[in-house]
Amino acid sequence: MTISTPIAPTEQDRKVIETFSRALEDVPVDHVQIVVKGKETDKLAVPRSVFEILKIVADQMGKGKAISVVPTKMLVTTQQAADLLGVSRQHVVKLITEKEIPYEKVGTHRRIRMEDLIGYRRRRESTRDEALRRLSEQAERLDLKY
Repeated sequence: MTISTPIAPTEQDRKVIETFSRALEDVPVDHVQIVVKGKETDKLAVPRSVFEILKIVADQMGKGKAISVVPTKMLVTTQQAADLLGVSRQHVVKLITEKEIPYEKVGTHRRIRMEDLIGYRRRRESTRDEALRRLSEQAERLDLKY
């Protein structure tokens, strides 16, 4: 299994998806059915978990963002991890060496579980947000104009 190629909406699609996303907000989750039109029209029941993911995808694509679907148990290479984090592969190797991100060996190659990568990114964002909050408080105490 590989990471799916991100799918970005065109500007025309984005507008339609944005309208679709707003419509999904008002749908009662326990009564979701999708009508599929093709040679024949079928109504399909949609499980709650799939519907919740559909709402997230529609919301993000409606905002013009590209979407990629990746299972959380999937193993990724250090290069894929670097691409997802927006850093160099060497930096990911350093994070692995410093035990910031757990990894598994597959033969002679290091692989990172997607859920561990997501956990690292959340910790990094939380640390960054806390540092920014402290800087903002300090700037206010010192009456700095920023």
